[in-house]
Amino acid sequence: MIWWLAGYSMCFSQSTSPFLGGTDLALLDFGAEDVFNGIPEGAWCAFQLTFAIITPAVVTGAVAERARLWPLMLFANLWVLVVYCPICHMVWGPGGLLLGWGVLDLAGGLVVETCSGISALVLCAVVGPRSQDRDDADPVRAVLHIVGAALLWIGWLAFNAGSAMANGFQASTTLLNTQLSSAAAALSWFALASLARFGEAMPHLHAAFHLMGGAVSGLVAATPSSGFVSPSGAVAIGVGAGVICLFADQVIMESLLKRC
Repeated sequence: MIWWLAGYSMCFSQSTSPFLGGTDLALLDFGAEDVFNGIPEGAWCAFQLTFAIITPAVVTGAVAERARLWPLMLFANLWVLVVYCPICHMVWGPGGLLLGWGVLDLAGGLVVETCSGISALVLCAVVGPRSQDRDDADPVRAVLHIVGAALLWIGWLAFNAGSAMANGFQASTTLLNTQLSSAAAALSWFALASLARFGEAMPHLHAAFHLMGGAVSGLVAATPSSGFVSPSGAVAIGVGAGVICLFADQVIMESLLKRC
């Protein structure tokens, strides 16, 4: 409802401000002649709504089990208006600041992932650390981890390729590059994690977590550039993402947890 009332207009309507759209498209009163980048604006609006839904979901997921539902829902809706809409307009909206600077973000590397990741970190700092120690890995969690990552993987292919807005070369390249980057990241994460054990066999449960974590890191890394690089470039991006994210997970995060 926020998207219908003002969110879409704040993101994608014409405005004199490079930071925020106007109110011309409030209430989404589109006509048959209204198009955005060559497609009916109603379809574009509905597609972009999925981005506006998933981004606050990523943010609130960081503290979902440590916060009450209604305050979290209120925060998510206000966050869309105050944080998401200005960033979206600057990157994708007509006359947006970053768009004018030539920033390329095909499917939300800045708008969705960077924006939600930083906000999630801030929200974690405000809420504070968990009061209980982490549970050990178990088969049920491993299965849920694999199912969740698989659903993300499939959805991500649609998000990225759909952002090309046409069934052409860029869409097909984006689809291929997203898949390659994710697979490369899963392998690089898993290979480095295995080497770090110095010959000791990795438990099956841990292997599942490492593979799926690497796959998701590759999906994230592929998002902004998947339509602008070659398949070999996508593989390189995936390998780098797997290595960097494993270091962040196993070294930086563990160091921070010990200080809490």
